[in-house]
Amino acid sequence: MKSIKLKKIILYLVLFISQKSLSNDIQLSNISLTGQNTSTDFTMVQFDLTWGNSWRISTGPSNWDAAWVFVKYRVGSGPWLHAFLNENGHIAGSGTAASITPGLRNTSNAFHSTSNPAMGVFVHRSGNGAGTFTQTGLKLRWNYGANSVTDGQAVDIKVFAVEMVYVPGGSFQVGETTISTLQGQFKNGSSNTPFTISSEAQLTLGGTVNGNLANNTGMLAEIDDFNSSTTQILPAVFPKGFNAFYCMKYEISQQQWIDFFNTLDVNQKNTRDITGGTYNTTGKNSDLIINRNNISWSSGDAILNGGTFGNVGCNFLSWMDVAAYADWASLRPMSELEFEKACRGTLTPVANEFAWGSSTIHASSYASLSNPGAANELPNAPNTTNGNAAYTSTANISGIQGPLRVGSFATASSTRVQAGASYYGIMELSGNLWERTVSVGNVKGREFTAPLHGNGLLTSNGFCDIASWPGYVAGEVTGAIGSGFRGGSWNVANILLQTSNRERASVVGTNRFHHQGFHGVRLAP
Repeated sequence: MKSIKLKKIILYLVLFISQKSLSNDIQLSNISLTGQNTSTDFTMVQFDLTWGNSWRISTGPSNWDAAWVFVKYRVGSGPWLHAFLNENGHIAGSGTAASITPGLRNTSNAFHSTSNPAMGVFVHRSGNGAGTFTQTGLKLRWNYGANSVTDGQAVDIKVFAVEMVYVPGGSFQVGETTISTLQGQFKNGSSNTPFTISSEAQLTLGGTVNGNLANNTGMLAEIDDFNSSTTQILPAVFPKGFNAFYCMKYEISQQQWIDFFNTLDVNQKNTRDITGGTYNTTGKNSDLIINRNNISWSSGDAILNGGTFGNVGCNFLSWMDVAAYADWASLRPMSELEFEKACRGTLTPVANEFAWGSSTIHASSYASLSNPGAANELPNAPNTTNGNAAYTSTANISGIQGPLRVGSFATASSTRVQAGASYYGIMELSGNLWERTVSVGNVKGREFTAPLHGNGLLTSNGFCDIASWPGYVAGEVTGAIGSGFRGGSWNVANILLQTSNRERASVVGTNRFHHQGFHGVRLAP
């Protein structure tokens, strides 16, 4: 039999974000296909992988960071498709001692080469350590026959890597004690105390009984469909944050969005184009820099004008855009319960706390920037005591009208508070861009199913096609009912950045606003 032909290897850097030391970047290089087995139709995708400021610890959060690595391919000039990887047979290379763990599309079912393949792998440290992670000659087993690729066909491949953070399984609390001041926050029945999530079992929402996940509905922008007198059921399949999951370390960047966008066909690109339309409704209505978004597209591939702003958070993303990217990358959206777990971890809630675990915030976190738009963009004079975040205050509302470079406040030596990081080391959960999350306050949100991740493909119209995700209608996620907003953004007051604030948790927003982004997540294998 003839061997599979590699027409061209395409290097793909999904995110090359930088700290002062330019050390917090994830890079792929030396990509090749090797070791083809024509009798069982698989080949190895080989590459080098490195990123800075990696860690694994067994105390405190007891977690690690990782790369979610997946492969796209195309046959000839055909569409870009998602490569089905094997459950085992992946080979670590030399360098940092590493574990390679496959991520099945549906984590509740057994591996199957076509109906439930490995959609990618998590690569992370196999032992405690910190610093730069480097793997040379790492190999992933691609079952190309499962993708109906035949021997002798010419293929292009792209390898993608997204920095992720492991959030361990276990109990945690949602809500806190300032019920009268935080809008819509969770509480335990009629008591003004936090609610403990102790399993993924079904929950009763609302009512006054202790053990029910209740809410403070008096100040919500859009009311939940449960309250002290009306109860609802949150099914066991809804992701509550008790089970372990991975979360993107940073909000999606503009370079990440471009590289996703450039794998789509023309019809799909027209749907996912954020540069056209009406400003703050269906797009940014410009190919120029608007609210620090520098993406430009009219035909062919999207670009960043002058090659800048690639590491700045990508705004102007609607819920439909978020769902499309998550589907394509075989991730999924984050539930609002997972959001609180990702922020607070297992610590006791602090009154009026932000994602970094304290109630203090620096009012002029980004009054000005050094190297604006560059890979080493930095906020000038970040605070060394209070938490740093991008949000609206009298000190920073003028001048900088948009999100910052993702991970802006983190350095190799910064503390959690200085970096504005969550308990587990996740960035931008308070401020910069609103998190698009799945709400528990709406029946369509409660239909969301935890184990089912994206299938790597979009519809011909460029929409997500996962039936259990909010906004799904007639085969496509074309709406946003069941989604909401958490965590605040660069242009809102700091109270909206607080971990327990649910003012907009059930707001159904379909527009492409200048303050919207997201973190994708995935259940841990």
